[in-house]
Amino acid sequence: MKLLDKQIKIGKYNLDLINFLWFSLTLITVISEVAKGEHHYHNYSIYKFFFQHISSFTDPYFGGKFEEFDCHYGPIFSLVIAPFTFFANWLGCIIWCMFNAWILFYAVNKLKITAIAKKIIFSICLVELLTATHNVQINPMIAAWMLLAFILVEDGQEWAATLFIALGFLTKLYGIVGLTFFLFSNNKLKFIGWFIFWLIVLFCLPMLISSPKFIVDSYVNWIKNVLEKNAGNITNGGGGMQDISFGGIIRRVFKMPNFSDIYLIIPFIVLYFLPLFKKANYSNVTFKYLYTALGLITVVVLSSSSESPTYIIAVIGCALWYVHSPKSRLTNTLIILVVVFTSLSATDLFPAFIRRQYFIDYSLKALPCVMVWLVILWQLNSKKFIANNQKNI
Repeated sequence: MKLLDKQIKIGKYNLDLINFLWFSLTLITVISEVAKGEHHYHNYSIYKFFFQHISSFTDPYFGGKFEEFDCHYGPIFSLVIAPFTFFANWLGCIIWCMFNAWILFYAVNKLKITAIAKKIIFSICLVELLTATHNVQINPMIAAWMLLAFILVEDGQEWAATLFIALGFLTKLYGIVGLTFFLFSNNKLKFIGWFIFWLIVLFCLPMLISSPKFIVDSYVNWIKNVLEKNAGNITNGGGGMQDISFGGIIRRVFKMPNFSDIYLIIPFIVLYFLPLFKKANYSNVTFKYLYTALGLITVVVLSSSSESPTYIIAVIGCALWYVHSPKSRLTNTLIILVVVFTSLSATDLFPAFIRRQYFIDYSLKALPCVMVWLVILWQLNSKKFIANNQKNI
């Protein structure tokens, strides 16, 4: 804890060490990728291609070379990435990664938790942030949108909360989990109205740089693309970089390539929604934060499209769970497993053959998050746990 309170002096300013590391290591990581050449930050080029193809009426999903069209986001993403495309590729990439780090930093700091709890979350998630940065991914921003949606519902700002939910949904589908925050809203009619409004606005917004027919066709092609991609992830057998998920563990460890995620999704959806039937829990701060953590983990561990850089979303959920759970041998052990076997498994601390043959080929990077996920499900469905951790607003 003393290390988390440590500050460093830069000129006249004193900065928290963890905040300094959050941004400085992100900057070092993205600069190191840029310095290696454009093929090392190719994801940014793909994002830029996406904007260019939407704005030039070219199908961004099925219309060209693989390396130019390997983007699986909704058409609204063309406007999310647009401001960054006006810079030279190397500079746009740096600004993109730093913005992703900043918006997640901003979202965590908006949480109504103690300063030390925020620092613990940053410490737990730092390595995953660097992994996402190394791959020039949007996932830190997706995690931030989900957190901001929860925070804004808590603040009674449904108009803004539903913007982030709709934006996350129309960009990467993951944002749909934010709809469960509807149950925590004190203005449910406003929530519904604003969500429908933003869904329509964001659906139509890319038409400003394209045409109505092309954008409608693009949304149809996007859904087809996502379905084909998910099918490919599952049938890929052991060894693909995708399907780092609970289903992936079962398919790869037990050599069951045809195992369908539906056998996991149905029972866990039941368990996911079961705690919500007790409305008295909705005023319990611990319950709401744990439920938010559960949503962040769920969209990753149940998705066959999950890959290593996606885990910044799940690890934010694990960290949120940790700071809102009573400290015990179990919670401490699980968070250590998350840091070591989920986050550090993607680094050079583990030999390349171990990273490949175990954490990727058997999807074991997902395992600690799955374990935390199961514990949260138990906590939320345990009357005794909720009663013993009753922190009402």
